[in-house]
Amino acid sequence: MYKSSARQRQPTETSILKLSLGVSCITAGIGVVFGLISESNAIILDGIASAISLISTWLSVIASRLVLKPENERFQFGYRHIEPLVNFVRSLIVVAVSLYAVLTAVVQIRQGGRSITDGWVLAYALVTLMVSALIYTYQMRYVARTGSTSIRLEAQEWWIDCLSSLGILAGYGVALWLEQRGFMRIAALIDPILVFSIVAITLPFPVKTLHQNLLDILLIAPDEEIQQKIRSTVAKVGSQYGFERFRLHTSQYGNSLDVEVNIIVDDSFVIPGVSYLDRIRQDIWEGLNMPSYRLWLVVCFVGDERWA
Repeated sequence: MYKSSARQRQPTETSILKLSLGVSCITAGIGVVFGLISESNAIILDGIASAISLISTWLSVIASRLVLKPENERFQFGYRHIEPLVNFVRSLIVVAVSLYAVLTAVVQIRQGGRSITDGWVLAYALVTLMVSALIYTYQMRYVARTGSTSIRLEAQEWWIDCLSSLGILAGYGVALWLEQRGFMRIAALIDPILVFSIVAITLPFPVKTLHQNLLDILLIAPDEEIQQKIRSTVAKVGSQYGFERFRLHTSQYGNSLDVEVNIIVDDSFVIPGVSYLDRIRQDIWEGLNMPSYRLWLVVCFVGDERWA
């Protein structure tokens, strides 16, 4: 077994999550306060979403620290499985809140809606839009360098916040225009319509992440592109060392990739010594060259195909 280390990447990931945690705390408080002052369900929803994001980011900080820890007697394969589990819970919470917001908007429509042309709405939308855009841009630059699943999910949440703020800003303008022309009843429906629009635009992001992390939890094999790279690497090493038959078992969860290579040989396969087998393992490891993943590699040699 050979595994790669993520110690150089993880501390930076943790610091980014901590920054996101602090900013989420501020935006959540602002959202709830501004929402109560303006009596806008769209802003209250945005504030509650930020509060939930605060909790989920805190979970991600804990997960990023756990991933750093080495395996022990209780967790003999380490804590790598924690990351997709946390991401799954985070996405599930976002989906649940979105569905609750839709139900709240339906109730508000039945009650006739309410005006959202208060100046507090405009101030809130502008402030949160600028903050969300800055954090999203910063995090996506990190994702582009590292491919971090946790930070990508965190950036998606900030992108959702950007869309929410844009929606609130647009709704404010439309409602103000309608009220100035005497369409008060229609203007009062803008707030619940905004909630519907925000949910419709943003819900695909957590649903997609929910599905992907469920696959990770179930230890589904990685994309065919990754599997093909592993197969071609092992085949290339096999042509150098004189073996052709092998079986692969792979699984991916988060940024972790487990690869088990069972090389099937017969009595004609000459083994000068254990170091010879280790050279084969080393060549496979170097051939894979997957810096974006925490790789756990096991290479076994069997004579009977049943053990492969």
